[in-house]
Amino acid sequence: MSTPSKACRNCGGIEFYAGECARTIPILLLARPPKFHLRVCGTCGLVDWFLTGKDLEKVKKNFSSAGA
Repeated sequence: MSTPSKACRNCGGIEFYAGECARTIPILLLARPPKFHLRVCGTCGLVDWFLTGKDLEKVKKNFSSAGA
């Protein structure tokens, strides 16, 4: 997954660190820990978590849409 090049929504910083992480979170109730793409602001430390690939599809299948 490519990391967006937008400025941090908290501090406006433009230095980011990104990577993948598997994490168990009870609300998802998936058979295995979902894999997340993380983006961390190098200025203020704000963390953005994104579900990727099949894990995102599982959430779409198993949960209701909140609507737009």
